[in-house]
Amino acid sequence: MMRYRFRKDGKTYTTMQGKNRFEAQESLELQFQTSLKGATFEEIWKGKVDRTGIVK
Repeated sequence: MMRYRFRKDGKTYTTMQGKNRFEAQESLELQFQTSLKGATFEEIWKGKVDRTGIVK
């Protein structure tokens, strides 16, 4: 299962929910009532970072 880590304004949000990064992002935004626009993200697979990027 893929793990997603988002970092913004010195805070780190991590989740394993969602089928893809977009669903994971939406889940965290609803849970924490925040926008992750401009945050960096990492997709983690089997303990290793698979892909990184910036939320647009």
